[in-house]
Amino acid sequence: MDGSTTTRERSKKQESRIAKKLRGYTTINSGATFGQNDVITDFCEIEAKTTAHESEWVKLKKKCSAKKIPIFVVDFEKSRDSLAILTYEDLQFLIELAYKDNS
Repeated sequence: MDGSTTTRERSKKQESRIAKKLRGYTTINSGATFGQNDVITDFCEIEAKTTAHESEWVKLKKKCSAKKIPIFVVDFEKSRDSLAILTYEDLQFLIELAYKDNS
């Protein structure tokens, strides 16, 4: 991470980039307001985070066929929810397909 910018500045930049690319909008004060996610589009709501821990993701990408989308699934035992994690570019590709299908 760039030491010259604050976490808030990096988050705002990340949220703006995501909103623009996915044809959505950012919510005001999403990190400080209960019940608001960072970015909202016609198809999804996004909570944007950053981390330096990516070893499992790197392993998945190395083993994945170049013709397929790598997706990392995380299961939460208490809620029994599952998350599917994919690259931003792959998400953007899938959303563009959804927009074409709805045209």
